[in-house]
Amino acid sequence: MRQVVIGIQARMGSLRLPGKVMKDLDGLPMVVQMARRVARARNAGPVVIITSMRPENDVIVDSALRAGVRTYRHPDEPDMLGQFLGLCSTTGSDAMIRVTGDCPLVDPIEVDRVVTLAGDWCDYCSNVWPRRTYPDGLDIEYFSRECLEQVARWLLMGHDSRETPNVWLWDHFPRFRVGCLMHEEDLSAIRWTVDTQEDLDLVRRIWSRMRNGFTWGEIPPEFFREKTTGYYRPPVAPQDLPVDVWRVGP
Repeated sequence: MRQVVIGIQARMGSLRLPGKVMKDLDGLPMVVQMARRVARARNAGPVVIITSMRPENDVIVDSALRAGVRTYRHPDEPDMLGQFLGLCSTTGSDAMIRVTGDCPLVDPIEVDRVVTLAGDWCDYCSNVWPRRTYPDGLDIEYFSRECLEQVARWLLMGHDSRETPNVWLWDHFPRFRVGCLMHEEDLSAIRWTVDTQEDLDLVRRIWSRMRNGFTWGEIPPEFFREKTTGYYRPPVAPQDLPVDVWRVGP
């Protein structure tokens, strides 16, 4: 079984809700609460907060260190591919789980399911592509280190797509072994990611109602708000995919 590190991407430079990853969530910065939550995953770890060397991100690192959460800083904030490779290299990991610091409801149970589905076979595995069935805000992506190194050979330093290697991979998926974890019911219209103050208020209400260690399946339907903003990549029908790159989870 591959050694899988969990990387939480976080930065202070959000345009719609500046500093959102450091917003208070039940007495702690949101990104710290998220780190504690995903640390309960059994098939992956350690948890590392990924950020850049920009001075405004010092507060993220300081807060993480006080909470006992590891951090990794990369010199180039837009270079997501470099961040991923650097994280795998510094932790000696064979693969990584990528989650973002504005999705505090990401469930460690789903992290384990993605890792289990990926096994030693997948180059890329997620619950968001090629078909999203989970709520927006539970996004989990798995990259093997070998896959990242292969992508880096195509996307040399300075290439625009290094900022979104996942999208580049989607566009070139026949080159990779792809897995997709699908929920039995299509809940992709639900929005739980934090991009605005309204989003943050909703997540705070959810958090205040739930017991410690809650799963996303325990969240009451009253909090199932449909998304109305943002860019969402259209799903790809399973019949459009080669059989040898398509795996569907339970």
